[in-house]
Amino acid sequence: MPKDLVNRFCKGAGKDFRGSPCDHYDPSTNECRLLRQGKTKAVFDHGRCEPVKMLRSAVAKYMKHHWSIIEPKAHQQHAGDPTYEDGYATFISDRLLEKLRDANLKKGYTLPVLIGYIRKASRNEVKEIFLKEELRRKACDQCAFLSQSKPHVCQKPENRVTTESGEEVFKPNKYYGKKRNPSDRACEEGFTSFTEETLLNDPTTDESGKIFFGMTVMDIHELLNQRIEWAKDKNTKKRYKRQHAVFTELLHLIDEGESNTQAKKQIADILGKDEKTIRNDLEEIKAFLKKKFL
Repeated sequence: MPKDLVNRFCKGAGKDFRGSPCDHYDPSTNECRLLRQGKTKAVFDHGRCEPVKMLRSAVAKYMKHHWSIIEPKAHQQHAGDPTYEDGYATFISDRLLEKLRDANLKKGYTLPVLIGYIRKASRNEVKEIFLKEELRRKACDQCAFLSQSKPHVCQKPENRVTTESGEEVFKPNKYYGKKRNPSDRACEEGFTSFTEETLLNDPTTDESGKIFFGMTVMDIHELLNQRIEWAKDKNTKKRYKRQHAVFTELLHLIDEGESNTQAKKQIADILGKDEKTIRNDLEEIKAFLKKKFL
């Protein structure tokens, strides 16, 4: 499909442009000159490939997919109402468009890369909004404490709960260590969602807050796991494993209410490293993700 769109929009094949290539298309590299400017705003404003239309189509597609897993009560309220669904899709598209127009691309200045970027961002935006507004059924595959490898098990030993007197206490998690299917309904007390927002105030983000834009924490876990598997040097593999542990522990401690500073201190104690090593690990993770995504 992306190749067909390159032929159509970039090279001008077909009846729409009668063989006339796009003014912004560089045939020597198959790249878009607008995307080379760095900001995606230019291609959203002037690209004849109609990225805004692509965005709205992608959002509508992922909304339709996730509509089936919305909580029945919330779903029944608007079931069969295309006007509501179209309006909601427009709301999400407009919200996402503002983010995408201000994004930076540092490599991959081609239409297929732009299409992939739009699709991934659309999918994540729909999932996050549904979850944030509690329209989407909470499942174990959205929880930060489900193990990445099979068999999937719950890795949260305790849950923080509030008693009738208002006191916060920790109780054993009945699912800890037990096999859980990714589609299983998540527990109320222990559920900790994978959200980008959780990380926006995290020490692993830069000032723009865009390093994790378009990625869920699950995506990040997968990338960090791949980095470990692909490492050829023994010492490098060991360092990558530690950094993955730092990232996982950071999520856990922040969820438990620790500040960023206290979390780093505790991680240093847990792993037997100094705080400078932990800070360097977080910076290296940030640089890796930034290079991988932007």
